Amino acid sequence: MPPETSTFADFQHWQAILQAMEFQLDENDTPSEHSTASPPFLQPGVYPFDVARHPRLKPLSTQHLKDLKEKNVNAEPCAIPVFPRDACIQNLRRARKAAEEKESSPQRAIQGHYSEVGARTHFSSLLLSQLCRVGISDMQAHHVHKGQYLLCRIASGPVREEGVVCFAVEDPAGIVAITLKIHKYPGTTWASTAALDVLFPLGTLLAIREPMVDLSTTPVPQGNVSVYSPADLVFVRPLDPILRDVKWEIPATPPVSRSAAEWKETGNLHFKDGQFYVAAIAYTKGLDVDPDAYILKLNRAAACLRLEYYSIAMVDAEAVLSIDEISDDMRLKARYRTAQAQYGLANYEGALHNFAQCLTVTPGNAEAKEWTERCRRRIHERETGEYDWGRMFRDAQIPGNAIDAEEFIGPIKVGESARGGGRGIFVSKDIKAGDLLLVSKPVVVSFPQELRGLDYELGANLITLETDSVCRQSLITKLVTKIVGDPGLQSDSATPPDLRQIKLPIDVGLIERVIAYNAFNLNDVTRPPCFACTKNLYRSSSALYLLPSLFNHSCSANSTWCNFGDVLVVRATRDVAEGDELTISYIPLEGSCANVSTTYLDRDDGLYQHMDKCDCPECEADRLDGKQACERRGVHLARLRETPEWTVKRAQGLVCDMDATYPGGRTRGRWASARARLVLAEAIVREAESDLERLKEAAREAMKALEENGIVVLDKSMELGSTEVSVETSEGGATLPIAIGDAPIWSDVGTCVGAMLRISSIFHGQGDLGMAKRWLDAACWCESSFPPSKPSKTYRTPLPVLAIQSMGYTLARAPGAG
Repeated sequence: MPPETSTFADFQHWQAILQAMEFQLDENDTPSEHSTASPPFLQPGVYPFDVARHPRLKPLSTQHLKDLKEKNVNAEPCAIPVFPRDACIQNLRRARKAAEEKESSPQRAIQGHYSEVGARTHFSSLLLSQLCRVGISDMQAHHVHKGQYLLCRIASGPVREEGVVCFAVEDPAGIVAITLKIHKYPGTTWASTAALDVLFPLGTLLAIREPMVDLSTTPVPQGNVSVYSPADLVFVRPLDPILRDVKWEIPATPPVSRSAAEWKETGNLHFKDGQFYVAAIAYTKGLDVDPDAYILKLNRAAACLRLEYYSIAMVDAEAVLSIDEISDDMRLKARYRTAQAQYGLANYEGALHNFAQCLTVTPGNAEAKEWTERCRRRIHERETGEYDWGRMFRDAQIPGNAIDAEEFIGPIKVGESARGGGRGIFVSKDIKAGDLLLVSKPVVVSFPQELRGLDYELGANLITLETDSVCRQSLITKLVTKIVGDPGLQSDSATPPDLRQIKLPIDVGLIERVIAYNAFNLNDVTRPPCFACTKNLYRSSSALYLLPSLFNHSCSANSTWCNFGDVLVVRATRDVAEGDELTISYIPLEGSCANVSTTYLDRDDGLYQHMDKCDCPECEADRLDGKQACERRGVHLARLRETPEWTVKRAQGLVCDMDATYPGGRTRGRWASARARLVLAEAIVREAESDLERLKEAAREAMKALEENGIVVLDKSMELGSTEVSVETSEGGATLPIAIGDAPIWSDVGTCVGAMLRISSIFHGQGDLGMAKRWLDAACWCESSFPPSKPSKTYRTPLPVLAIQSMGYTLARAPGAG
């Protein structure tokens, strides 16, 4: 075992980050669990898992989750049932054989299970030398054996059962054996039995720090030792001092020796299979046999690049570069991987230097040229906050694509929030609507496309009393893996750490709480508005961000967020004065699905995890309208959703009914009424045909819908204009027919965009391409909240007719119209 060195500084580093995020939870003010944000668009058939055919994996009821939580809390310590050594080992061998048969089967059944989130977990922060040894027979179930460690030996081949790695272990007495269950261990997600053998070979000696024992739920309960922190699993070397005077009653199975070349081949096989952590372990074991095998270091660097262990990869690649007697090809490969590691660490200047060195050797290297250009783009983004949004949008259209972009922090700062305590994000200077505030990359992200359709894990969340999606559940293991190889913890390391001997204590319970309250479901900018309300356990992507998690909620938020792939972008939706707090909405208003929030009654239900009630202007205005009015409003909105097509007469009745639910003379923030007015505008257009006056009436209703949503309409003219598309622009974006400095307060973006597109369509049908272009520009601004910071003097882009048609609007071409 390596010398025991204190890892408390590293532990406190990550604990500080996680606890800073969890602090919001303690103050009932935790952002930002967007349970209804949009998932990536998926082609039919991408996900073979049919929930309807697997009733076991439907969302768990709240009562079921409450029962699980109660059972977890009330478990009392008791004796472990006696289970003979051979019987325990045979059970695990049978499970292992079944797993191997399943892996070799040409038709693999799709598996699925629930894992409890927020159940009792434990991790030890004590060194092994500070603990005393305990035997299996002396342990108790439902108990954490503090101040003790279990010395044991792996007695059966490892197998994955419902997301947990299991194998039998025996202690030196050899009388009984017990099942060891390892949760969230790096490299075990979707790992084959062959991959698990690399991590946990038969006969390996282990020391479990402060073991936690529970009982299985089988008809005959069995004791299980559960390990939640990877650092609690200590791999004991044969000459370790703790083995002094230890006598094993059962002889050990002779270990299988392998050469460095064999370990290299094993690592390559797992690398090709996408098991990069297992591959890194195999290369490490090969280096144990032959420390001079520098090719293994190069291969391990490649595996660590895939794992985003950039500092470890750089140490390995630079170690190879320091060797004098290597071929030019190997030196080029080492320099190339050094540059890639520097790029991953955001050291773009260093990466540029090393890619330039590669190009001096191979001037025609297209990949090195592309990497060089990427470095320059990242430096430009970091220094200016200017991004190629078009490229990012195109890249984001590929489902499951991680976007290559640099982070940017605008004029914002962290401060104490006056809304219920806790921290929030504030502006450090006056900002305008549309200003870029933040571009953030995730700490960890999970896309449905990563799932292999073999073993789906849903979360039975005892914290939120909800069922967590597959992607949200996978964030837990991903964050554990990220912390194990965190580049910040390895930046000063002279040699790469032994990934088998993880030293950093990890509090999985804290990680589960952080993800439960702070993970985002990705709000994909490339998807239509209806996706913003989809809540699908198998199709919604999830990610965890650091700074964005500190934004507090408001239904009438002054900033908005969306995702380009995994990159989260925040912009202001109206002018904000220096020192004011920035807010985002945790629950969307836009979209057409039934689970869109309607009034404060529904929003309170959606926000219960974060606050007792929302005190934003939108919710306070709803409360002044009264509970009965809000209930009637909800009924009318349900009618609106359930009726596919409206006549003008019925739509007018809907508008009157909706207006009656705003009894206090409320003029702005009437987004429900705005939806009814847009329905009326659409009905008028359908019945108007070519009647110009009726079309103008439809446009006026659409403009009223915008005003009821808090948007100030500057140009209400309905006269025919020029057919020229080029429009002169005054500084500040005055060409838009709406005011962008204070719009919209209550952001029902879907209705606003629909109203603007309808107005644009009407103008286009009349042949007024100038006004059509202005309203289309307004729709694009409102939909994305990405106006240009310095508008050009002339719009030279042709009128994008397809953009309007893609939203479901038909453009009637006027005679002679372009």
